[in-house]
Amino acid sequence: MTKRNPGLPRNPRDLYQTRDVRAVLPLLAHLPEGARFHEPCAGEGDLVDWLERFGHRCVGAGDIAPGRPGIEARDALTLDACAGDFFITNPPWSRDLLHGIADHLRRIAPTWILADADWWQTDQTRLA
Repeated sequence: MTKRNPGLPRNPRDLYQTRDVRAVLPLLAHLPEGARFHEPCAGEGDLVDWLERFGHRCVGAGDIAPGRPGIEARDALTLDACAGDFFITNPPWSRDLLHGIADHLRRIAPTWILADADWWQTDQTRLA
């Protein structure tokens, strides 16, 4: 993980898949049963798969470079509507991208973002 090991190279396009179910478990208690969600930074669809295994329904998925069929080729920053009741996404980790996407999506619909647990403790005003 490059956050804890700054000497490691970053993944291309800042792509870090949601391979571990532990990233999803804390979110489940906050979702209504059978939640309909839109995943705008879907990558290979791992987050979609986890949430659907827990009974939720993806009604829209996109990525700038889709990793599988069924994911639309689209930049999250070009969205002007949410296909579901809210967005749930694991966006790129570069702060400029993460902040831009989070700000854009929250203006459209309620938004859940997977982020590192200590992100809320970061002085966001100093990040550019």
